[in-house]
Amino acid sequence: MKVKPDTLIAAFDCSLDDKAGVCISRVVNGEVFVLKIELGEQADVLYRLLTEPKTKAEIKAESEE
Repeated sequence: MKVKPDTLIAAFDCSLDDKAGVCISRVVNGEVFVLKIELGEQADVLYRLLTEPKTKAEIKAESEE
């Protein structure tokens, strides 16, 4: 699979009622598109994955109930 260069923007904020939030966006032809927004524990997890060099992750699909 050939991968093209891509520009992603990650914004993290923990000032909203002491609840963390993270937003991941992509820039395409000068326009910004939001890919993912997470709040609370998931935002903290994403932040740690992106900022701590030795942190590893495994992606699991959510089960449908």
